[in-house]
Amino acid sequence: MEMETEMENAVSETTQHVTARELARLCGCTKPTVVKVANELDPDCRHRHKEGNTVMYDQWLASAIAAEVPRHKEGKRGAGNPAKRLEARDGELDAVRDALARERKLHDEVTAQYEAHIAELSAEVAYERGRAEQERERAEECAAQVERLRAELAMATALEGFHFPWQRASIIRRYATAREHGLTACSKAF
Repeated sequence: MEMETEMENAVSETTQHVTARELARLCGCTKPTVVKVANELDPDCRHRHKEGNTVMYDQWLASAIAAEVPRHKEGKRGAGNPAKRLEARDGELDAVRDALARERKLHDEVTAQYEAHIAELSAEVAYERGRAEQERERAEECAAQVERLRAELAMATALEGFHFPWQRASIIRRYATAREHGLTACSKAF
């Protein structure tokens, strides 16, 4: 507080403007620190002007710099004494831990949703595979039945008309043998 009133007095004693060197001397810091804080507080240079090579700060900016420099120096040194630094870091750690806990909770929720969806799709795939297997077996049964009916039709066609009994027995044996060996029709002429 003393520094601020001393600086305000110095600023008001002059022509309402002060240089960076004078601010640095009054605030107990370096000139680059004053310039850096001034750039942070007044980025569009509305409260400063040049007189030759010297940058002059008006009363508002000088007061703002005087108020901000101790905080700037304190932040640069690490928030004062070690106990304050530890408290600040504990607060930061608590905030990070809370954010991490929220992220983990969100991750667990999303993971659970995906796992439920995967289980649902896996059950559907298993059901469809079972149905496909049943349909394949049914198709094989139908194909075997069609083949059996074709063989019976071929034998019935071969037995049409008049045949001597010994020829009839030979035709039936030929078709039965062909069916046993997986052949579909008998190519031997009568």
